[in-house]
Amino acid sequence: MLRWGLLTILLTTIARAAPAQALPPDPPPAPLTPADGASVPVDPNGIPVTFGCPVYTKFVSGDFPFPGGPNDYGLSMSTSPALGADGRLTNPVALVSGGSATPPGGDQCNWVLAAGGGQRPQETPRTYYWQVWRFCTGCESGYEVGPVRTLTLLANAKLELKPPRKVYAGYPFILDVTTTGVPNFTALSVLAGSAKVGAGTVTSDSAAPTVTLSRTAKLHAMVTIGSQTITSPEVSVTAAKARTWKTKASDDGSYKGTRSSKLKVAKKGKEIRSLSVSVAMLCPTPGMIGQFTTQIGTAVVNKAKVAPDGAFLGVATAKDTSIRIRGKLGKRKLSGGVAELSVGTCSGTAKFTARRGY
Repeated sequence: MLRWGLLTILLTTIARAAPAQALPPDPPPAPLTPADGASVPVDPNGIPVTFGCPVYTKFVSGDFPFPGGPNDYGLSMSTSPALGADGRLTNPVALVSGGSATPPGGDQCNWVLAAGGGQRPQETPRTYYWQVWRFCTGCESGYEVGPVRTLTLLANAKLELKPPRKVYAGYPFILDVTTTGVPNFTALSVLAGSAKVGAGTVTSDSAAPTVTLSRTAKLHAMVTIGSQTITSPEVSVTAAKARTWKTKASDDGSYKGTRSSKLKVAKKGKEIRSLSVSVAMLCPTPGMIGQFTTQIGTAVVNKAKVAPDGAFLGVATAKDTSIRIRGKLGKRKLSGGVAELSVGTCSGTAKFTARRGY
């Protein structure tokens, strides 16, 4: 036992004293899948990759080679193919190191390219560059590197339009858009040919942009996720000429109703003026995830046109404030009223009704 202890001390002393020597020529790190130039769908859990990770000579001290294994390998993912002095990709958006082979004891590794926090490149469509490398204490740069491969991430997203049954030329309407697979808060545009006729924001796989058409048109929606643009199929929307109003002069006057709503109707029931509705808004608490406070705001639209069927939609914006109020007018009543109010990070929706002289 004493002899083995002395031998261990002697070997350790030799290893510390002897300088690192040139390494035997091991095969370089080898990426396997996906293939160079491949396109794969985004994945919030990370992009699966495989590469060879056999045991190799990490450094040599004296006559003693010291091996490295799967735990000494790493992956880099970058938006640029630029290499640093150590031969690795510079400014990586994802960096993974230290792992194991699958199955244990084998010479192939199955890892994922991913990053946490707000960056999350695995969810952002675009072309990336990725590279396998391993630590090499006996190498001048400290690393041995594999070839740089390209990888294009594509969003698994789909847009579908559902216009209302009746649309009038020159009158705004809400276009329902299903936005499957599109991240929340993504900006969405609605186009008639190349002309932009509406805009909205994606929330919970849907968007409800306000659109106004001067004539019948074929519409499509479009979003940009990373460097990828996704477009919906075109839908033909007929914009009917406004004529034969259901509202009448008897609908004119002052109205009051629920949610402290107030408005005036004029021009023989064809125009709404000074419309205001009280709206309770939820406001996220800064620095506290999932915590909200409530604030009461007032949605105000100075003027809105009433369509022949009595429906109206009023929109107003100012600085960081966005307002949209809709409903239907007829027989001295306002029914189906919905007021949407957004002020900075606060937002809310309120339903209301109103009657003339109420």
